[in-house]
Formats: sequence, C-alpha cells, structure tokens
Amino acid sequence: MLRGIALVLVLSGLCAAHFTGRPALAARALTAQEEASVVAKQAMDYYASGQFALAAELYRKAFRIHPTQTDYLFGVARSEQRLGRVAESRAAFQQLLAVLPASDPLTAKARQALDAMKLDEEAKARAVAPPAKPAEAATPKPRQPAAESAQVPDKVKPADVQPKPVETSAPPAAVKAGKVEEAPKKPAQMPTVAIDKPGVGSSGGSRRTAGWAAAAGGVVLAIAAGTMAGAAASDESWLDGHDARNITRKQAISSQESINKLWTGAAVSGGVAVAAGALGAWLLGSTPPRRAALLPQPGGVALAIRF
Repeated sequence: MLRGIALVLVLSGLCAAHFTGRPALAARALTAQEEASVVAKQAMDYYASGQFALAAELYRKAFRIHPTQTDYLFGVARSEQRLGRVAESRAAFQQLLAVLPASDPLTAKARQALDAMKLDEEAKARAVAPPAKPAEAATPKPRQPAAESAQVPDKVKPADVQPKPVETSAPPAAVKAGKVEEAPKKPAQMPTVAIDKPGVGSSGGSRRTAGWAAAAGGVVLAIAAGTMAGAAASDESWLDGHDARNITRKQAISSQESINKLWTGAAVSGGVAVAAGALGAWLLGSTPPRRAALLPQPGGVALAIRF
C-alpha cells in the first residue's frame, strides 16, 4: 500500500514538471568557462552597439574569470583602443603578446595595432611640435690685411720727407708769357617771356586752313541750295499757271519730277552747308594761338615765334 502511494507521488511530480516546465531537481552550478562565455557574449553585444566602455569592462571581467581565454584580453585591448585610451590599450596588447606564442593569429593583430598606435602618436607629435628654425647663414669673417713686407724705419730723416704740393681752389686760368688771362664770363641769362598771339602754328595752321575751307564750302553749298530752291519754286509757279489743257500728261509728269529733284538737291545742299559751316566754326575756334618768346642774345634780345 505504501509503495503504491510513493509511486503515485513520484509520477505526479514528474507530470507536474513536464507540464509546467519547472525542473523537479535543483539546477546545477555553471563552470568558470561557461560563466566567462556568458559575460563575453554580453561584451560582444555592447561592442557591436558602440558602447565600448561597458564592452571593455565585461571583457576584462570575462578574462578574470577565465584567464586562459586570450580572446577576452584581445577584446579588452580593442575596446580601450576604440575609446581612445592609448595607455590601457597598449598595456592590454603587450600583455597579450607576453602570453601568446608567435604563431598565434592574435599575435600578428596585436603587433599591427601597436605599430599603428605608434605611427599615430608620432604624427600627432610632429603636428604639435613648432617648425624648426632655418639654419643661419654663416657670416663671412672680414679678411685680415696682409702684413706689409717693408719695415718701417725707426727714424725718418728730414731729407727723406718730400713735401706734397698744396692744391688750391683757384679759378682756372691760362698762363701766357707770365700773364694770367681770365676765362671769359658767361653772359647773364635773361628770363624767357612767352607771348600768346593769334596766328598759325605748325598744327594750328592746318586747322585754321581747314576751318576756312569748310566755312567757304558751306557758303557755296548754301548758295547752291538757295539757287535750286528758287528754281524749284519758279517751276512750280510755271506749272501751276498753265492750264492742264495746254500741256500733255507726259510733260506734266516730267516737270514735276524735275521740280522734286530740285527740292531734294536744295535740301541736301542746305544740310551739308549747315554741317560744313559748323565744322569750320569749330576748327577756327579751336585753333591754338601762336607762341612767341623773347630770347637773350649777346647784343640784346630776339623775338622767336614758333610756326
């Protein structure tokens, strides 16, 4: 009877454990390797998400739990390197090289990381260091004068000293037959006086001539225009005074064409005459005056005029 009750209780416990998912017996404790693996898995997740400080802490914890797993120490070095902690990262890489054989793949990676850190530090040092001063050019020393070969006598006799001729600042003179002739004096310069007179210069002459020619041409054209205008008016009066029955249609058309030509010629001649007159007035008005000057001469002055 008791055995049956115990068997029922055991079967009930097994069924309860099966349907509820709870173990009937207590869970066994994790080994150090398994615990370090769980911590390292968390560190890998933090490293992948960019939380390098937590990753470095968990990798260091996993390495303390399982010191023979060098991958955890490599994770510590990489996390510290990403954080910019150069000293901690270098210490971890050096510790890794101390425990790993040369043939291990992590050894080459650690050495490459250390070399890269060294190059980075050297580049930063060069960027911070002030530029070197250029070498100063060597200043050439003055050459010492060569020693004179001649010996200076201890005593100089009065006869050995030759008197030097005394230079005077006397005015130059010509000595002839014991007489001194003075150099001819230059005549005193007289001031030059410029006089402006209306006239024709080298360039003013051509301008004035062109001005008069343009004015004369304008007058001639004006007379021609007046003559043609008068002829056209006279022809129009003649044409208007005749009865249309006395002339043919052809004569009327020819006379009107002649009158139109006369009016056109008068208008063109008048316009050209006005332009020529304006040009002539401008040329005559802009002609420069003639320049004259008083020049000193030995016997008086002379009037110089520039043409």
